[in-house]
Amino acid sequence: MNVQKGTSSLLIAALTLTTAACGTGNTGAKDDGKLPASKSAEQKPVELTWYHVPADGPVGDAFQQQYGQLIAKKYPNFSFKVLVNKEENTLANVVVSKTNLDVMLASFASLPAVKDNGLLGDLSDLVKKHNFDLNRIETASLDMMRSLDTGKLVALPLYELRFVLYYNKDLFDKFGVPYPKNGLTWEEMIDVSKRMTRSEGGVTYRGYVGPPSNFINANQYGYDFIDAKTNRAVINSDNWKKIAEKFIPIYTAPGYNAVKEAYGYDLFLKEKSAAMTSAYNSYAATVNANVPNWDAASFPEMGDLKGVASQPYPVVLTVPTTSQHRDEAFQAITQLLTDEVQQERASKLAFLAPLKNPDVKSAFARDVADWKGKNISAVTAQKGPKTIAYNQYNTSAAAAIGNAMMAVIDGSKDINTALREEEEKLNKQITADESAKK
Repeated sequence: MNVQKGTSSLLIAALTLTTAACGTGNTGAKDDGKLPASKSAEQKPVELTWYHVPADGPVGDAFQQQYGQLIAKKYPNFSFKVLVNKEENTLANVVVSKTNLDVMLASFASLPAVKDNGLLGDLSDLVKKHNFDLNRIETASLDMMRSLDTGKLVALPLYELRFVLYYNKDLFDKFGVPYPKNGLTWEEMIDVSKRMTRSEGGVTYRGYVGPPSNFINANQYGYDFIDAKTNRAVINSDNWKKIAEKFIPIYTAPGYNAVKEAYGYDLFLKEKSAAMTSAYNSYAATVNANVPNWDAASFPEMGDLKGVASQPYPVVLTVPTTSQHRDEAFQAITQLLTDEVQQERASKLAFLAPLKNPDVKSAFARDVADWKGKNISAVTAQKGPKTIAYNQYNTSAAAAIGNAMMAVIDGSKDINTALREEEEKLNKQITADESAKK
């Protein structure tokens, strides 16, 4: 799946760790990320092997537009051989064949697989050598990079994805209900959803559709799924019970079908009978192609966490341990992280920059047709939440909470029983996996 287009189904598995790790780079610099290219880098032709972990990563002209030509602005001597994680170039195959890889693009959720295959190194020495200022990058994103391997800086974020609330203006106009606005709380959104849910002219209209996993993965409080000390699930807790109970009423409103609404993106996109849904900012192209009169508001907020966004979902770049051109690969990556390039990518390609610079962030989607006339601040207005502790079972735990919510929504279980049973089931799996490794 292309990590920029169509990522609404991806699961967030993020965490935070101390930033006092090695290789913090030039912490006093105030530059815009432009790196002085060495004489050899300017003159010597170098072919870098670029590897997309996403199986449909861009190649050919699409690669040049998104990456190659932007790097060539500073390093015209760099050329790229692009490989994609499929067919003969699956991750397993390139490891077995010992294929040289210089630059690797991955989603945060796929980095553990990169690590398990021995390809995830540490960029700290390159940060120091090339005097790259890490202070320009959002702290939460860097914390997530360091969370994967005992504080090592395993990658650098290239862009981020955030949940937003998409809505169909025609339906709001039809029923005379004010449009959702930035800063809407979940309680207010649920009230709007109830007001928009009705039957009229033989059609059942729903206020909101979308999977419960979106709320779980957004995890605005930053609750952990797995206890770091015991490596056991902690989803049967008051915290997760509170989250589940907050959102279950969306799906139990009169007239709702528990399963249809929970996974009913088509009700929003095709039937036009759902007023709102939530998905990543990259989903805008899909919405625009199906719901002409749409707009967006920032992802609804917890009442006691005003202005806090969903968990960040970074797409990252790293230099694999196999690279024979580590310096050049790092220079290519950091060229993509300059203010100039990030602003261009944000403006023309709707990539949300992981940089602190407000001018770069505000350029998001400025020149993108899908967002023309839309509320772009729905993506950029909020600040990041406390990131959660990474664990390889986070994705499974999030799914388990979703299963528990669905059991309550369809009336088969109460929330306490559902969370307890899902936690027990997951912990049995973790125990079995640990035993298998012994």
